[in-house]
Amino acid sequence: MSRGVQLVVMVAAVLVTAEVGAAGRYVRPPAALQAPALPDDRGKSTVQLMCGTACHDLTFLIGRRETQARWGEIVEDMSVRGAPGTRQDIESVVGYLSTHFGRAAVTPARPVPSAAAVTPSAPLPPQARTPPRPSAAPAAPTTSGDWPLIGQNAAGHRFSPLTQIQAGNVASLRLAWKYDMMRPGESLTIASTQGAPARPRMSQITPLVVNGRMYVTTPFSRAVALEPETGKEIWGYQIPESYGTPGQRSLSYRPADDTMPATIFFGTTGGYLLALDAETGTPSESFGQRGAVNMRTGMADGFPQANYGLTSPPVFYKDIIITGSRVQEQPALGPAGDVRGWSARTGRLLWTFHTVPRPGELGHEAWTGDSWRDRSGGNVWGLMTVDVDRGIVYLPIGCVSYDYYGGDRPGPNLYGDSLVALDATTGKPKWHFQTTHHDVWDYDLNAPPVLVDIRRDGRTIPAVAQITKQSLLFILNRETGEPIHGVEERA
Repeated sequence: MSRGVQLVVMVAAVLVTAEVGAAGRYVRPPAALQAPALPDDRGKSTVQLMCGTACHDLTFLIGRRETQARWGEIVEDMSVRGAPGTRQDIESVVGYLSTHFGRAAVTPARPVPSAAAVTPSAPLPPQARTPPRPSAAPAAPTTSGDWPLIGQNAAGHRFSPLTQIQAGNVASLRLAWKYDMMRPGESLTIASTQGAPARPRMSQITPLVVNGRMYVTTPFSRAVALEPETGKEIWGYQIPESYGTPGQRSLSYRPADDTMPATIFFGTTGGYLLALDAETGTPSESFGQRGAVNMRTGMADGFPQANYGLTSPPVFYKDIIITGSRVQEQPALGPAGDVRGWSARTGRLLWTFHTVPRPGELGHEAWTGDSWRDRSGGNVWGLMTVDVDRGIVYLPIGCVSYDYYGGDRPGPNLYGDSLVALDATTGKPKWHFQTTHHDVWDYDLNAPPVLVDIRRDGRTIPAVAQITKQSLLFILNRETGEPIHGVEERA
């Protein structure tokens, strides 16, 4: 059984899911606690070590009856979330649980496919492959079935025109292939550094599929290109250890044009922005220093030991690549959460938008005294979107630090918890809408602002829809920031 973090692909048509789990932390119970009785057999002590945890304790396990395959899924997920154990330990635990708490697998009756359904044993017809367009980012849903960005297109629509998988055949999906991200000798945890505790490797990857290739970054410091039909590796790039691991929320693809080849971009936990040739997987020599830009420069200069990285993919407008960042939630002072625009060809910094406005900048009047100085937070750690027709990038900005105390930062704290529209060419603000004034609840904006058109009173209004952690949906005119359906302010 394959271990670690995997890509799992099932067919009637190609469907990809990341089998990686969420951010979990297992805490081993004190030895003095009396564990539930387990049958004496080979593997018992390993079960007690791996499964005696706060999230999935032994009582939870021995109260179940599962197939061997299902026990494999459960134990593997626990391992990804941080349960201690080697590959041999995982196999031992699965074998033990299957023997003593197992049940026979039941083969479900196959539904009769509809006339429109794809026969499960039929080979997949090839999808149409559209050659690269000389455009910086797609503006509307593609018709080829390609998925070049985490949100499918720059507007964040997440729509695919593919029709092979449908209600009539989804029950017939079967495993086509799987790609094991973890290679022999690698660990599911990242060792402790600089006093920070060891932590499980994380991935929330959305694979990109463009022109017959699938692009993936792994939590084991690799970027790879795969054949979507088979999972066969086309190329792999080992990310230098000093750069950190890839950001867990995917990567971005920029199509080729007359001046540069097709390129994939992604950030790392160590604060680097990387560019690789999409055809070969080699670093883009013209971008930064051999394909890498150190994003910490100018943001974390005064805080060399502080966290600063890029965990979500960048966005594009024409020749400009736009990045957010991951910074600390505490303490209050630390690296800036500014948003920046770079040359996609050279990596040269083009503009910086200060998410905590500096003296003389619009919004600085919302800060008193020096409470703005070295203020951390106020970063875009989630997903940005771009109106490529209007040249506007939309930033869902998080809370300024410290997240749960505001005594040292009186006032509304712009641009924390704000949806901000910038001129994508210059980085100059066009409008902002703050969803929480003076946040002390960690109510970051992080979901992508989805670009939609609304019909009202016989006219079409270009809109942007922003969902929040409070389950509030703000629908604003994306040219002006004015609410389309009104907003009621409540203290």
